[in-house]
Amino acid sequence: MDNYSATSYASSVNLSRDSSTFSMDITDDSSPILSNAVDSVDRILSNQTKAIRHLASQFKYSSWSISQLKNSLITLNNTLHRGGKIVLSGMGKSFKISTKTVATLNSLGLHAANLHPSEALHGDLGIIKDGLDSLIIISASGNSPELSLMLQHIPLSVPVILVTCSKKGALSNHPKVTSLLYAELPSHLSEKNLYGLNAPTISTTLCLSLLDAVSIALSELNVSDLNIRQALFGFWHPGGDIGAKFRQSLAGKMSSETKDEKEAAVANPAEKDNLYKSHNEVNNDLNISVENDKSADEEKDKDESFLKLSDIATLRAYRESELVSTITKFPESELEFLQLISLNEYLVIDSNDKKAILNCESAREIYRQVKKDEQEWYEINWRLKEVMIDI
Repeated sequence: MDNYSATSYASSVNLSRDSSTFSMDITDDSSPILSNAVDSVDRILSNQTKAIRHLASQFKYSSWSISQLKNSLITLNNTLHRGGKIVLSGMGKSFKISTKTVATLNSLGLHAANLHPSEALHGDLGIIKDGLDSLIIISASGNSPELSLMLQHIPLSVPVILVTCSKKGALSNHPKVTSLLYAELPSHLSEKNLYGLNAPTISTTLCLSLLDAVSIALSELNVSDLNIRQALFGFWHPGGDIGAKFRQSLAGKMSSETKDEKEAAVANPAEKDNLYKSHNEVNNDLNISVENDKSADEEKDKDESFLKLSDIATLRAYRESELVSTITKFPESELEFLQLISLNEYLVIDSNDKKAILNCESAREIYRQVKKDEQEWYEINWRLKEVMIDI
C-alpha cells in the first residue's frame, strides 16, 4: 500500500478511543504479535542506549561541543550569580522537557521559570527581566516557527541558549542565539530511520539527558561543597521520601558538635542561610575536591580499561595484519586521512602519552556517516576517538 492509499484508508477508518480496526485482542502471551512488541521494546531501549553513549562521547571528545557547553554554563551561572533567573521555553514535547527542567533547577535552588512561546506573545514575555535573566529554548529539529517568532521580541540583552539535535536548523543560526547545547543525533539513530516515524523519542531523551546534566553541573558551580548541597536539597524537599532520606543522610554525617545547629537550619527556614556561610571559602579552595575528582576519574579510567570481546578480536586481527601504519597524530588534511584509511587495515596513533589502534574499516564508516549527516570535517576526530582501542 503506497503512502497515498494508506492515508486515504486511515482517514476512512473509525479511529475513536473506543475501538480501532487496526488493533486486535491478545488472549495468549505466546502470541507472535506480542513477541514482536517485546522485541520492539528491546530494540528501542538498545538504540536509546547507543544514542546516550554517543552523546557522552561527544561531550568528552568534541572540542566544539565542549566550548559551547562552557559558554552556556558561564552564561547560566553568571545569570544566577547576579540574581537573575533561567527561563526555559519549547513547543510540543519540548515544552514538556522545559517543564521538567524548570522543576529540576528549582529543586536544586536555582531560580527557573517556564515560558510557553504562544503565551509569551500574549503578555507572558513580562516574565523575562531585561538584562538580568537568560533564556533556554528547546527544539530538537531547530526549526520551531513558534520559537522563531518569540525570539523577535526577546531583548538583545537577554542571552539565548538553544538545546537542539540539529546544527542546520533555522534556530541554530539565529543571530540572537549566543550558544548551543547540541545533542547530536546520528542519522542512523534517528526515529524516522529506525521506526519509520518521526515520533520524538530518542531526540527528546537526548535533550532531557543533556539538560539534566547541565542542571546538576550548575548546582555544583553554585555550591561546590557536597555537604552544603545535600543540606539545602533536604531543606527544599521537606516532604515525601526524598526529604526523609536526605534528613537521615544529613543526620548520619553531622558531627556531634554541629548536629543540633545544622538540623535547626534545615528545619527552620529563617536559619537556612546559615548553610551558605562557608560557601565562598569552599568555592575558593577546591584542592581537596579536585584531588577527589582526579581519583574518581582514575577509577573510572581503570574500569573502562577492561576490553570488550570485540576489542580483543580487533587486537588479534591487528597483530596479524600486514597493512598497518603508525602516525603521531590525526592528519589535518582530509585527503591525507582518506589515503591512510584506504591503504591500511589499521592505524596506530603513537603520541607521547598514549598509544591506540584505529580500525580503518570503522574509520571509513564514520567518515561516510559524517558526510551523510553533512557535518564539518573537523568534527570527525572525536568520533574516531570513540572507536579507538588503547594499547
